[in-house]
Amino acid sequence: GNQVFDLDFSKDGVQFLNDITLGKDGVLLVSETILGKVFEVNTDGAGTYAALDIQGDIGGANGLFFDAKTNQLFLNSYGTNNEANGATGLINMGS
Repeated sequence: GNQVFDLDFSKDGVQFLNDITLGKDGVLLVSETILGKVFEVNTDGAGTYAALDIQGDIGGANGLFFDAKTNQLFLNSYGTNNEANGATGLINMGS
């Protein structure tokens, strides 16, 4: 219940952090819908973050679920341009 650190995403133009899931070794995975990115947040110390290097377009990145048994991140996206072009994908976090 106590605040551990503040983390400022503004330098990357972040506008809408959406979903969050717990990844491997206490890392948090956070979707950013407008930029279509997923950030990995290291919760050690003062907290740091980095965008995942994801191949392909994840416009409207939204829902996340991490499967610890398979080390895979499931991602759901809204898509772009108010069209029904969202997708559900699977990201192997081991590579």
